[in-house]
Amino acid sequence: MGPGVLVWRGSRDTLVEGNSFVNCARGIMLGADDTISPSHSGGIVRNNFFFRSAAQPGDVGIILSDSPNTQVINNTLVVSGSYGTPIELRYPGTSGGLVANNLLDGTIGIRDGGSATQSHNYVGAASTMFVNAASGDLHLSASALGAIDQGATLANVTDDWDGELRPQGNAYDIGADERGAASIGYQIRGRVIKTSDGAVVSGVFFDR
Repeated sequence: MGPGVLVWRGSRDTLVEGNSFVNCARGIMLGADDTISPSHSGGIVRNNFFFRSAAQPGDVGIILSDSPNTQVINNTLVVSGSYGTPIELRYPGTSGGLVANNLLDGTIGIRDGGSATQSHNYVGAASTMFVNAASGDLHLSASALGAIDQGATLANVTDDWDGELRPQGNAYDIGADERGAASIGYQIRGRVIKTSDGAVVSGVFFDR
């Protein structure tokens, strides 16, 4: 079966962001076997969730295939052992790109001469790192210490899958979710006075 998102035949500068793929055979494919080379160029794959259960057979979650200068950044992929390399870089034309801050439960596959700069990816993620991996909820749990505040600051990433700003802690989190929005308490203080004589009125309460 084909991927959920396929962009090829000379396309360029595609942005694939903020999606959830659940039990798909393949997720995102930029470039393919093509009569046009490069099949795809540039673009960003960012802040996507990809989940597949162990009972669902399938292939790669994100693949760059003859797609130079493309970025795969801050994505979370859990394939539950159904495929060994949830992210793949294929063919010599896939070069000059960046694969960074991705969280996955497999490894990054290099195929047929593909390449990219790799930085701050977390491979071999455990299910305990997520709120409820079995149901496809790939938000980070409190125990995801290997991902929380462990990412690189990236110019092309300013928020997460939920639209929450990064970072929320000391550094970017790895993956599509930025955990730990700070709880900030506010107090509103003041006094009510009479306009006639300036006397303070006591016992006044404000309600929202």
